[in-house]
Amino acid sequence: MRIDVPEYFKCLSNERISEKYPGQKKPQIVMIGKEEESLAFTLTDRSAENGQLESILNDFSIMIRQRYPANIFLDKGKLKLQYGNLVWTDFRGDIADKNMYYLLFLTIINKNLMIGIFQCEFNQYSKQKKLIIELLSKTIEFNKRKKSKRS
Repeated sequence: MRIDVPEYFKCLSNERISEKYPGQKKPQIVMIGKEEESLAFTLTDRSAENGQLESILNDFSIMIRQRYPANIFLDKGKLKLQYGNLVWTDFRGDIADKNMYYLLFLTIINKNLMIGIFQCEFNQYSKQKKLIIELLSKTIEFNKRKKSKRS
């Protein structure tokens, strides 16, 4: 998989990822932008097919609503990519004294589920949502070969 992001996004070291995500399950890749927005990716061991993505996203939405009932879900959508689909939903949530915007997205990479999440302060929502949807629709490429020189 290759993801082209704007130059101002910088990858966090494993140490910084552990600081930002103190729990056991941490994203494999986390990037931070110039306004502290973040983009995180986790390629899971769960096998899945494109036809299952909307159902899996619905399950995630239910879990989020149960755990964080104050979150407000805004929208959802589906993007056609070169080799499959990407489904997403976005919502507003609160962290301490901040209103946050989240865009959760799922796709399939080499038959496994990839989970991604974008987050920024909610006051950046209208600008950032458009940018992240455009980024996701244009820049995720899948490597169909079994072995790749890029990881």
